[in-house]
Amino acid sequence: MAVLSWNEIKTRADAFVSEWQDKAVNAAYGRSFADDSERVAYLFELYQKLSGELFRDEKKRGKGRKA
Repeated sequence: MAVLSWNEIKTRADAFVSEWQDKAVNAAYGRSFADDSERVAYLFELYQKLSGELFRDEKKRGKGRKA
């Protein structure tokens, strides 16, 4: 068995984490993304949709008004 340098261990660990993190995020959202920019754009769209619904709900209940 070959002895690996600390840099090689770190490089392999980073690649492993990145691969499995991408798979976990894809599974959580039920779709795959070509790259990080596509993932961020999708998450930003979700944020805008959900935050818009939150503010609409608050207006319906009369919350968020200035006194």
